[in-house]
Amino acid sequence: MKTVLVENKQHIRAFLDLPNTLYKGVKYYIKPLDKDIEAVFGAKNKTLKYGEVKRWLLLDGDTCIGRIAAFTNTKYSSQFKGIGGIGFFECINNQEAANNLFNTATSWLKEKGMQGCDGPINFGEKDKFWGLLKSNFELSPCYGQNYNLAYYQQLFETYGFKEYYKQLIFLRSGSDKLQQKYQERADHYAQDPDFTIEFIKKNNLLKYQEDFRSVYNDAWGKRDGEGFKGMSKAQAASIMKSIKPIMDENLICFAYKDGKPIAFFI
Repeated sequence: MKTVLVENKQHIRAFLDLPNTLYKGVKYYIKPLDKDIEAVFGAKNKTLKYGEVKRWLLLDGDTCIGRIAAFTNTKYSSQFKGIGGIGFFECINNQEAANNLFNTATSWLKEKGMQGCDGPINFGEKDKFWGLLKSNFELSPCYGQNYNLAYYQQLFETYGFKEYYKQLIFLRSGSDKLQQKYQERADHYAQDPDFTIEFIKKNNLLKYQEDFRSVYNDAWGKRDGEGFKGMSKAQAASIMKSIKPIMDENLICFAYKDGKPIAFFI
């Protein structure tokens, strides 16, 4: 087995195609869009202004059996200074193979002066490719959400990774009736003319982009206090642009009080 730095189109193709083999027959797996993966490593990723990224393949002869990426980011908050990241890990069920990938990535991070490693994470925002799935493998991932094989947890933990924080995702059927208390509250506000709800319109994204940013900054600013920098217009525009191709006007709505945006549901 040997690791190879991804440096050409052939390597990139192998990096993107490896899941086709690993997840063959896994009916719940949905492969991420190639363009979304490549956007992380392309020159347009603004995070490159503040860090570096490398990725590798693991080869057994001419066969690709694993992949990994490693990142540094000087814009991490103070509690993560000196911490690098790894992500986009895929591997056969073999601890030696996994260790080879982890060693390659962490050795590069040490060369860059990192004292610790967080992963699997994304080189950029947390809205895509973040975290290790540990349960509910019988559910397909949402757009941009990581999905991995069940044995990945053992590969990570045997190497020495420990759970840093636990993130939960909640699901409910759109056809389920609301609990009575929620229905009563909904009926109350529906009759109050000061409150209105409207669904997003693709032909007016600039308005909803600003409404989205306003609600986000108000909510998280109150939670995080002085340390919160807020979402910029450019960031909000980037988010809207990225989700526009899959946007369904019937699934995104905003709530207003006296015309001011106070909530959104996506």
